[in-house]
Amino acid sequence: MKSKRLDRARAPILVKSLEIVRRVVSEHKPLTLKDVASDLKIPEATVHRILSDLEAQGWVVQDRERCRIEIGPSLIGIAAAITWRYGVETAIRPLLSSLVRETGETVCLNLYDAPSAQLVAYVVEDSDRPLSYQITPGDASFLHTGASGRAVMAFLEPDELARVLKKHGLPAVTERTITSVTTLRRELAKVREAGYAFSKGERLEEAVGIAAPVFGTNGQIKGSLLITTPSFRFAAKNKLPFARAAMACAKQLTQLIDSANEGR
Repeated sequence: MKSKRLDRARAPILVKSLEIVRRVVSEHKPLTLKDVASDLKIPEATVHRILSDLEAQGWVVQDRERCRIEIGPSLIGIAAAITWRYGVETAIRPLLSSLVRETGETVCLNLYDAPSAQLVAYVVEDSDRPLSYQITPGDASFLHTGASGRAVMAFLEPDELARVLKKHGLPAVTERTITSVTTLRRELAKVREAGYAFSKGERLEEAVGIAAPVFGTNGQIKGSLLITTPSFRFAAKNKLPFARAAMACAKQLTQLIDSANEGR
């Protein structure tokens, strides 16, 4: 049976939307609206309307100052969830499992998604001990709302940090979320000095987080490694041992993540 040729000019909006998403994903550089319209032979007005809807759902991000379209946090999240379910790099999970055994708590590797200026949960290794909340691979979050994000934020280049702050501001997620730029910069300085970040109830009221930065071999920040525990179970005496364990594991992951990216 011959496959039907797609008439994009008459295709339903859903089909056109998927075509646009696929085009954005398949390109190795940011696209413009005109690029997409020309490549897919869809009127620019239709592309503009679809992109606005896709952006509202987090599927794409539009940089209107540079007229560029890039993949968004929702799409990154789906990709991370699929990778987690069907084939995470085999070297990563054993390291996280070892850290879970060492600390008795849940561990999460997060990756920084520059286009959306957010953090995306990539690989989660759960502890046998119960959590009062759940981390799902693919979840996206603001950088300022907890240890996992600040471990990344502290090592961004100044212009990139300014872009993140301009894009999202410092919205409050809980009563303990940092909403002052002065306070945030002070906390980021502490992270750079200590090598890890600590938070309590800043993203989830019942959660404590200790996170270490994960770098590429070029020294560029890639993400963070988080150890998280319910606040009722957290003991202050464990803060430094957990931090040291997170930093040691993050150091191992630095090489693995960079190698995985090079192999793609």
